[in-house]
Amino acid sequence: MRADGSARELASRAHVALDAGDALEIATPGGGGYGAPEA
Repeated sequence: MRADGSARELASRAHVALDAGDALEIATPGGGGYGAPEA
């Protein structure tokens, strides 16, 4: 999100210059675990 409130969705790989006041949010998929839950 830019300091002015605008936002845009990026591709899976992107090169973006951030300015002072900008924010970058990174969302990754959650882990579903592997193996027996009691392990």
